[in-house]
Amino acid sequence: MDTAGKMFEDAKMKLSAANPSETRCCWAGSGLLVTVSREPFVRLWKLSPSRSKGGHEEEQAHYLMALQDGSEQGAKLSKDVAVSVAYDPNRMVIACGTAKGHVVRWRCLEDDSRDATDASWELLPLVEVPGGNSIDDVSWCCRRDATVLAAGVSGSTGGRLLCPWLVIENSICWSSCLPKIAVQTAADRLAVMDGDHGTRRGVQCSGDGSERIHLKGAVLLKAFLVCWSHDTVFVFIATGVEKAKVVTRISASPLVAATAWCHEVDDEANRPALADLTVVVAYPRRLTFLNGSGAQKKEVPYIESTDGAPRALACSASGLLVVVSSTNIIRVWELGRGAATAQPKPVGAPRRINIIDKESGEEVGIVESVAANCNGTRASILMSRHEKKAGDGGGGGTAVRHQIDARIVFYDIVNDLLAFKYCKASDVLYSPVTHTWDHRDPRVMACEGRDVTPTKATRRQGVESSSSISRINTLLIFILDDSGSGQIVMQGTHPCRTPSGTAALPVAIATPYIYFYDSSAGSVSKVCQRSFAGMESACDGPQGASTAKALIDFSFYLAKGNADAAYRAVRAVESLAVWENLCRMAVKTRQLQVARRCLGRIQVSGEGSGGGPVSSAPAAALRASFVLRDGDAKADFATDDEELAAIAVHLDMIEEAEELYRQASDYFKLNKLYQRLGRWSDAIAVAEVHDRMHLSSTHFACAKSLEAKGDVEGALKNYEKAGPAGLSEIPRMFLRFGLLQPLKDYVQRVQKPFLYKWYGQYLESTGKGKEAEDYYRQAEDWAALVRLSWARSDLDGARKICRDSGDSNATYQHAKYLQDYCTAPGGVEGRGKLLKEVVDGYSYSGRVGAALRLAQTYDMEAELIKLSMQAVYSDEGAGGTATAGAMQAARFYETKGDYARAAALYQKIGQTDKAISLCLATQQYDALRKLADYLSPETTDQATMERCAKVLIEQKYYDKAVQLLASSKQLENAVAMCKDYDVPITEELAEKLTPKDRDHPKYRELLLAIGDLSKQHGLYALACKKFTQAGDKIRAMKALLRSGDTEKIIFYAQTARAKEVYVLAANSLQSLDWFNNPELEKNIIAFYTRAKATDQLSRFQQARAHRAIDEHQDVEGAIAALEEALAAVDKDPDGSPTHDCSIMKSGLEVLRKFGEAKKSADTDPRASLVACGSLLQSSELKDSPLRPGDIYAFMAQLFHTNGQTSDAAEVVKRMIHQSITPSVYIPRKLLQEIGFGGLPRESSDAHVEDDPIEDEIVEEIGVS
Repeated sequence: MDTAGKMFEDAKMKLSAANPSETRCCWAGSGLLVTVSREPFVRLWKLSPSRSKGGHEEEQAHYLMALQDGSEQGAKLSKDVAVSVAYDPNRMVIACGTAKGHVVRWRCLEDDSRDATDASWELLPLVEVPGGNSIDDVSWCCRRDATVLAAGVSGSTGGRLLCPWLVIENSICWSSCLPKIAVQTAADRLAVMDGDHGTRRGVQCSGDGSERIHLKGAVLLKAFLVCWSHDTVFVFIATGVEKAKVVTRISASPLVAATAWCHEVDDEANRPALADLTVVVAYPRRLTFLNGSGAQKKEVPYIESTDGAPRALACSASGLLVVVSSTNIIRVWELGRGAATAQPKPVGAPRRINIIDKESGEEVGIVESVAANCNGTRASILMSRHEKKAGDGGGGGTAVRHQIDARIVFYDIVNDLLAFKYCKASDVLYSPVTHTWDHRDPRVMACEGRDVTPTKATRRQGVESSSSISRINTLLIFILDDSGSGQIVMQGTHPCRTPSGTAALPVAIATPYIYFYDSSAGSVSKVCQRSFAGMESACDGPQGASTAKALIDFSFYLAKGNADAAYRAVRAVESLAVWENLCRMAVKTRQLQVARRCLGRIQVSGEGSGGGPVSSAPAAALRASFVLRDGDAKADFATDDEELAAIAVHLDMIEEAEELYRQASDYFKLNKLYQRLGRWSDAIAVAEVHDRMHLSSTHFACAKSLEAKGDVEGALKNYEKAGPAGLSEIPRMFLRFGLLQPLKDYVQRVQKPFLYKWYGQYLESTGKGKEAEDYYRQAEDWAALVRLSWARSDLDGARKICRDSGDSNATYQHAKYLQDYCTAPGGVEGRGKLLKEVVDGYSYSGRVGAALRLAQTYDMEAELIKLSMQAVYSDEGAGGTATAGAMQAARFYETKGDYARAAALYQKIGQTDKAISLCLATQQYDALRKLADYLSPETTDQATMERCAKVLIEQKYYDKAVQLLASSKQLENAVAMCKDYDVPITEELAEKLTPKDRDHPKYRELLLAIGDLSKQHGLYALACKKFTQAGDKIRAMKALLRSGDTEKIIFYAQTARAKEVYVLAANSLQSLDWFNNPELEKNIIAFYTRAKATDQLSRFQQARAHRAIDEHQDVEGAIAALEEALAAVDKDPDGSPTHDCSIMKSGLEVLRKFGEAKKSADTDPRASLVACGSLLQSSELKDSPLRPGDIYAFMAQLFHTNGQTSDAAEVVKRMIHQSITPSVYIPRKLLQEIGFGGLPRESSDAHVEDDPIEDEIVEEIGVS
């Protein structure tokens, strides 16, 4: 509809229906249309797009909900059809009337019905209307305390009758005065039950025996039971009579709410009378206080414009009444105690509840219910939240949907403070349903909450479940701070169900117990809270009240994170079960300090844990693994989560341990945990994703476990995945279970060498040596084949195996057997030859030490010489297997007088001092010279090195002596020897001669000396390096210049950043072909500029100008060079005009005039020639880079270009007359064209004297 009130079409969709004439429809929210047409299902049509964001399934524009779903409820609806439909926007419920008198209902599980799909609607229990007639009309009636549906039922005569209201859902009223609990069991009936013993008696509420009423509420006191309907209050005496009679009936119409209180004592002799009972009745505009007989004590009027109307009230056990009006104003009254005539007195001033919704910025709606704690210090309040939705038609207007706000308001009566707390636990938001306070502790409040954000799995489960299954709500338990700070903490949650798993209503709480009412069984169950499981006996004992209070204090401080206060609250408790459960609680709340202290209080004894799954022994073992340091328990854990996880494992809290190990990313311990639990699939999954390092060991452990269970196939798969370690276990497993043929088949199938070897050894152990040989060959175990050949005394066969395979192990095995054979008593023919074969075998297999010992034992000198050299020059010589044999060989050579070889062997096996001593004693100076390469301060003492150096100097081995002196830190002597004896310098030797400590007294002198030595031997780069280290950059640059390495010269000049270095580098670069290398030219200018060498830069620019004219006749380039030279002179603050500066300026002026003459040649040739003639007569020409020949050449070219060949020839003649060689300035081709092709190529750069005939050139020669 537009602003003028005119209707226009917004959307159009074709609807399908089996019976169009009997189609009924209604809106189920904005843009969602529901239709029925005498079909066994309901159709839903989306006329507006969903609000859903990405990530959901493809949107359904049209879907069906069938009446028959395969359950017991669906069987009752067999062959039934839907004929009417209605939608309740407050509860988001669709009701469908059927032809056989049933009402089928679905509840939407989404926040907005536009987002719903066929899986988003939960089927509710079926409602049967008596008579079985067709329900042609259904309509919802919205009430705060009940869900009422009006149904239009067809009569037997065809007329339509209005059926009485059907109360589909009604809020059950209940009240508790522990251990007694009163619960509504029917519209007009209550049941009073004993929560501890399970006894029950019914109470019928009726007026005169025939009138039936509908109860709205009840209050159970020790002596009285007060209940009320919409217009009547009934007072009963709480006795054991099965059907109690009404003691007092009070008319109260129209009654809004009511409550009652009586000051009661435990003395049965002083039971209160009716006059001591106070009944409070709230009317729309007043609040009335009555006694038990109905007599009025006081009446308080409410002004609707300011006070509103009384809406909810509650009375505490201590006699404080809390009343909340429709305008959210709280009033507190203290009901009189003692005398029956005591008057109620107001407590404090009225207080308004003002809570702003963060999303809408508006106030939260009105109060729905209120409850007071046991001592009257606090009250909890549930508020409604108004959600504005688009109108049902989706076209315009808004509809207000009343929802209970997710926040609970708490009012501190003593301190007059308001606070609120969201019903949220584990990131799940709950909608409050009911709330009640603890009967023992005034700080504890419990709220029944319904999950308002169910998951898709829950939704589908709700749709697929039968009507007999109800959703289980959650009880959220809060603890309030009693210090007046207003702090509220979540103590824990508990599912609203009985021990058997049936959904139940929480009717009372007395820590640690919760009382649930099971409507299906009509009984009350007493259940311990999950947070206090295992601590019931401690709370029921003589100190039960103090223990319960201590546990609540512990929970409160634990939730706040105050570990010290939590421990102090319970340190007086002695029960082992309590401490074990407190430790569990600390683990759940991630309080490591508290968990440690609780663990320390668990007694190390054989006593169990109160029937729990954990004994004290694991806790003691865990406690023993901790190390006490400074009073704190610490252990080898990387993070706190790991330590908490270890405690959780020993307390059998597997789920918490898993979560903690994942939070700590300690997947190795999580893997081990799964292994200990036998959860091998989980262990392997964790290892595959997060613990790849231990994947093989996990498969190995799994295989071991499966093998122990006799699962050979499973163990085989895991052994194979465990890698080489697992494969080696497979033959043993087959053999263990006697599976010989499968073992053989497996070995042949896998074809692994080590499996062939294993099976060959097995066959050999059973006496099947011939078959074992085949497997040894497949495994290429040649040593085993050699062993079998020797077992058969087949010496030639063993030699052939060694020769063909070339295997060192087989050769060594053969040599060992052959040595035993040769050294056996009785002698052997050809022993010497066989021993040589043994030595060769040892040598080939790398056992040089064994070969040396054998050769020395049998005086095999030739072999000994060969083996000793092999030991010296092999990697095994120094500390390898040949050490002992080489030592013996060295001694052998020493006794034989071969001292050089003995010294080499001694040095090779690490006995350098002995080798040097032998060389010095026997004057083996050549050997000593070789040993010098291996001497260092780390292996040889200082005195020995100096002694060796002295000997080497005497023998004129100066290079080795210098190395020894450098190694022994005698740098000055080493450098002096290099100078005196002209020892060649290398880069390695120069580094050895360089002091490592810059504080060396002669650091600079030594570096300069090394630099001079390097320069003498042509190592200019090394000399530059040493001069630079000594801080003499000038000498370093001069040394580098001698190398002629242009790149290094440029690089060093750029890094040295010294004026003299810049000048030296630039001067050096000028000697190169800089004119044809722009990079060199750029560097020369840059270096002179950085050095501020104005004179050098000026001269270089003049040289540039001369080169530009001489080689390329580039006048513009010459002009630019002279301009840069003049600019450099001008920038020099210390410079002054000089003769050179004036010469440059005059030369620059000549160049500019010549340049202008060349430019005007195309437009005015005569003017150009006149300008050239003037330049030839100018006295400044001799100071310019421009030469007369350049001007003559230009004039000849200009004449030739204009066709005046004879005039060009006259110019050439004039050049010859002035001794200027024309071929130097004029191209050969041009000379040929004007008749002077035979002139010689001689250069003449001299300037000639001025000749007045130059004027005639212009005056007498015409230009056409």
